[in-house]
Amino acid sequence: MRAGFSERLKELRKEHKLTQKQLAAKLGVGQSTIANYEQKIRFPDEHMLRKVADYFSTSLDYLMGRTAVHTDLSAAFNAENFYLDMLRELYVTSLQGGNKREAGGPPL
Repeated sequence: MRAGFSERLKELRKEHKLTQKQLAAKLGVGQSTIANYEQKIRFPDEHMLRKVADYFSTSLDYLMGRTAVHTDLSAAFNAENFYLDMLRELYVTSLQGGNKREAGGPPL
């Protein structure tokens, strides 16, 4: 059986060692709402789905059971930030050294 939202929510909550009450507080809902999601009694609206995906740094496809791969989007975000930090440092160093061309600006 393919896992759907309720199974994925419970799985992620347990991976992060959170109780339903703790997760509910982090998402701004009541504990019963999380329990209802996990028991397939209620289904979240689009806003809540995005909030859950953002909280767990995962994709909506994973949450909905469309893919089996849990991609930790925070790792990709951190890699992108690392790359941007390197470019920023090169830019500033080039400008400080008077090398406008290396910094990406028009030639002097």
